[in-house]
This record gives sequence, structure tokens and C-alpha cells, in this order.
Amino acid sequence: MPAPRRSRARIHARHPCVLALLWPVVAGAQQPIGLQTTEPLELDPVADELSTHDWGLRLGLLGAVGPDFEGASTYEADPVPLLRVSWKNRVVFRGRSLDLNAVLVDGLRAGPMVKTRAGRRDSRAAYLRGLGDVDRAFEAGGFVRFKRGPFALRVNALQDFAGAHGGCLVETSAQLRLPLDEPRFSLTVSSTWVDDDYNNAYFGVDAVQARRSGLRRFDADGGFKDVGVALGTRVELSPHWSAVMTMSYRRLLGDTADSPIVANHGDADQFYGAVGALWEY
Repeated sequence: MPAPRRSRARIHARHPCVLALLWPVVAGAQQPIGLQTTEPLELDPVADELSTHDWGLRLGLLGAVGPDFEGASTYEADPVPLLRVSWKNRVVFRGRSLDLNAVLVDGLRAGPMVKTRAGRRDSRAAYLRGLGDVDRAFEAGGFVRFKRGPFALRVNALQDFAGAHGGCLVETSAQLRLPLDEPRFSLTVSSTWVDDDYNNAYFGVDAVQARRSGLRRFDADGGFKDVGVALGTRVELSPHWSAVMTMSYRRLLGDTADSPIVANHGDADQFYGAVGALWEY
């Protein structure tokens, strides 16, 4: 299977609006493997801590392993570039998402956000041929994050506005920082709820697709799509350099797991891993 093409993008940003305008270009340039492009970075124990500078910058490169696409039973390894830029802790860009912290008080953050989500080519596997491509999604919505001591809870509510899957979803994650100064560890539990439109775009098979692909017809209803658990660790190597490692497991649920794409040819058990280095200011 040929490796996905990758392109490079360089940003010269002096104002957060530039990041907002260039975000779709940069996000589209980051071709994901099965896992969402910068997901390993979000499992870093200090991924979402506030910066002490007006401008915060984090760059990194991970070697990551994940499914070819969500629900696949085959895996691939790829380098995953990481980028996180923040401006006065109000605007936070994470490579595949852009948050505006309209509320930023005493452990509470909330505001609007936009996010990109990987598509899927029907050439990724023989049994996908005839299903057609699912385009990269661009989603908009809002988030709420609450942190108290070592515990943080975040909820994202998003709606596709580019017509890729046409649906909405709610992502929930709870992270616990383990009481160790070095190395730092975090344990994260997460789940995703999706509507009918989302689930049918990725896991449904209509009459035409069934005839072309040979898969049985399947109408994927909405509901909880997955539940997962992840462990992230970070070791400080110098004031600016850190080594990070993440491991996660996700179980597909409901009609997502029952889809012939997963039940007949794929796997409802999804594993991810990554290791690499970060530089930050």
C-alpha cells in the first residue's frame, strides 16, 4: 500500500488571526495515519497547561503506530509532526484544532473551537472499494474544560460544516495527573458520542455501496462510538527538550463495531502508540 503523500507548510505568524486563516491549509497538509494527526501530543501529561509567555511554542516529532484507518485490523507506522502555538493563553492552535479561550478563570476554560478530522480513501483496503471516499472534515463548535488539582475534564461539541460527514459529535475526556514529579504521567479515559449522519458516513453501507463493494447493506445509527483509555509520560531532558511516550487503547461500540466494515473485515479493538521528542518555549 503506497504511503500517503505529505506536504510541508511554514507559518510566519505575528497575530493569532493569521493562525486562524492558515489553519485549514496547515491541517490539510498534515496527512494522518490511522490516528488523528496530533492525538499523541494531547496525551502528553502537560499538553494543556498554560504557558508562562505571551507566545508559547511546542514543536516535536513522534514515531507513531496506529490502525490504517478507524476500525481497521491492519497497522502502519509513520513519523507524526507536532505543532502547538498559543497566544496569551487565549488562542491555542494544536495542528488539528484551534481553541479560543473566551472564558479563562480559576481552572475553567470555555469557548468556540474548530477542528479537522481525517477522511478515508476507499483505496486504503480492498474491502473499502466501492464505498467511495470520505473527505476530510472541518468541524466547528465549542468546548468546556475544568481542571482542579491533578484532575481535568474536557467536553467538545462539534458539527461538520464542510459536508464531509455532515454530522455532529460530542467528545469527552477525563485526565488524571499521577503524583510523580519526574517522569510525569497522565491517565486519560475518553468516549465519543456521534449522530446518525456521522456514523453512516464512516460505517454505513447503502444499497449502491453494497452492490459495488460486496458488503452487506448496513444503516449505522448514532450513539456512543467508542470508549478508550490512554497513558502518557514525559521526561524532561533539558529546560527546553523533553522525551514523550504515549500508549492508548480504544474499543469501538454499538453500530460502529457492528458495521460490516469493522465486524467482517476490521477490528473493534484499536491500539495506538508513539514515542518522540518535543522542544518548547
